[in-house]
Amino acid sequence: MRDKLPAYDSPGICPVCGHAMDKICTPGSEQRPPKKGDFTICIQCTAVLIFREDHKVEHIQDSDIEALT
Repeated sequence: MRDKLPAYDSPGICPVCGHAMDKICTPGSEQRPPKKGDFTICIQCTAVLIFREDHKVEHIQDSDIEALT
């Protein structure tokens, strides 16, 4: 049985839909708090978000995602 993943403090409010994000968990075996540049997805509206230096999130535009590929 898999151990429960640690949950980290909230990144705040989704800048797209206003959903209050209460916890963050890391998928896979790497268990660490998020860092600047990590991606996440709002569970409410599925917006792709990126973590800032202050551990809050901002919306990343589709054009920015395409530039990464």
